[in-house]
Amino acid sequence: MILLFSEAVVCKLLADVSAQVVARQLGIAAAAAKSADDAAALLHALRGLAADRVWNVRRAAAEALPDVARAQSPAASAALLELLAALVADASSWVRSAAMLAGGPVIGRATPASVPPGKWRAMQRGQ
Repeated sequence: MILLFSEAVVCKLLADVSAQVVARQLGIAAAAAKSADDAAALLHALRGLAADRVWNVRRAAAEALPDVARAQSPAASAALLELLAALVADASSWVRSAAMLAGGPVIGRATPASVPPGKWRAMQRGQ
């Protein structure tokens, strides 16, 4: 028996697999990051994926946030927090949910010295 899928179903399946591959590869790259240049390249790649027009890619970027955060120095906390804030405010509920689940390691890396004072106070107030 031959089973045929509609084009929409095939596209969705490919998007799901692609997003999972993106998240996995970012995690692998983050674990292998050895220098500040590696960490900066990871952050740059994550920014691009977080701005993708496909919600599933943005969700994968949100899921990769903890791995990328572990590869960053505390000085990158402000950039990671901005990225997290953008993903938490995403139009897709799937992206927002993934960002909220992944936010702990990002927030945990933040220090008062690495985050602008206004943002640090807002974080302390839970805003």
